Amino acid sequence: MEDGWESTLEAFDAVSVKILDGHRVFRAKSAEAILDAASVSGCSLHGWGYHYCRNIEEAEREGKSAAKMANKLGLHSYWMNVEKHWGGTSGQPHTEDPPAAAIAFVTAFKQHSHAKLFFNGFSWRHTSKDAGLRPLCTEEVIEAFDAFGPMCYGTTRKTIARKWRGRSRRVPDGVSWAPMVGTGRVDHRGNVWGFADDGGGHPGIITLNKECPADIVAFFYGGGCQGMLTKGNDHNPPLPEVAEMLRGL
Repeated sequence: MEDGWESTLEAFDAVSVKILDGHRVFRAKSAEAILDAASVSGCSLHGWGYHYCRNIEEAEREGKSAAKMANKLGLHSYWMNVEKHWGGTSGQPHTEDPPAAAIAFVTAFKQHSHAKLFFNGFSWRHTSKDAGLRPLCTEEVIEAFDAFGPMCYGTTRKTIARKWRGRSRRVPDGVSWAPMVGTGRVDHRGNVWGFADDGGGHPGIITLNKECPADIVAFFYGGGCQGMLTKGNDHNPPLPEVAEMLRGL
């Protein structure tokens, strides 16, 4: 984390920190320190985990672990992040039934915790051709969660706008729309993952949120984000300023 990060937390309504990898606890002391600082700043406490969910048994085990940690840390919400392992993509072996595994995770979690549960991960309808074009994030999966928080990343404004617009149309009644964006992050090749402002004929997230309003906008802060809490960069202002712009809509 960058110097002075604690002073920026007051700009946000919630802070989410990684607490699990699969069913295993992830860097517990660091997570607790961040959540303690967030609590002092008045933020709602959220947590997330990277989940594998390659079969029903594994998904149930991970769901129970997530519920246990949500209860222990007093979380308001938990974000289930599922990507290539769950989907059987990007060189991973085929999974038995990704939608059924996701539902199994939800069922196990809700049996053991009253925290809100967010879907956060791969959100396309089908996987790549090498995985057999199987259904992945189905409507049934989305409806099982309290909120739909897909990763609306992209290295171009056009891609981000397409994802934001398309995925907002999939949100069913009773489920919150909570897109996750990567505003300001720059990867090792110089690609920018997110833009606050409009440019090049395509809308940034401020305009997109006017067009397809979100209940919650989540910012990814991780690799390539250093400086985005306190300084910003040539592409975007600091994240607290973006949060204030969104709050003012």
